[in-house]
Amino acid sequence: MPPLKGVTEPISQPALTTVLSQRFGAIKELEIVRSKACAFVEFQTVESAKRAIIASLSTNQGGEGGVYVDAGEGGSIRVYIETKKERGDRPPPGNRGRGGPPVNTDGGRGGPFRGRGRGGPRGGGAK
Repeated sequence: MPPLKGVTEPISQPALTTVLSQRFGAIKELEIVRSKACAFVEFQTVESAKRAIIASLSTNQGGEGGVYVDAGEGGSIRVYIETKKERGDRPPPGNRGRGGPPVNTDGGRGGPFRGRGRGGPRGGGAK
């Protein structure tokens, strides 16, 4: 099922279904995931899916730069149909470069004050 990106709150499922089926062909299934602003669509034929993906390509790649869906009150929102990512094409989970423990880049413990050690003289004490 190719994912659709940019499916925000004003886009209704009936409006999305209508645009996609009229432009590209019959749809088997459409699931909107509001929390991720995306949807998943399964067309009846591979040719329909290909046409939808091609329409979402940028104009310099031979596409239309996305598909416009009516969002009510005279406005429309552009969504993008992408090719389905296979498991090998996705970044591994947990390796996104955010979160997790900090990376120690100085090669060891102690940072810049390493030579002092624990319990050594701190200087300036009363004699």
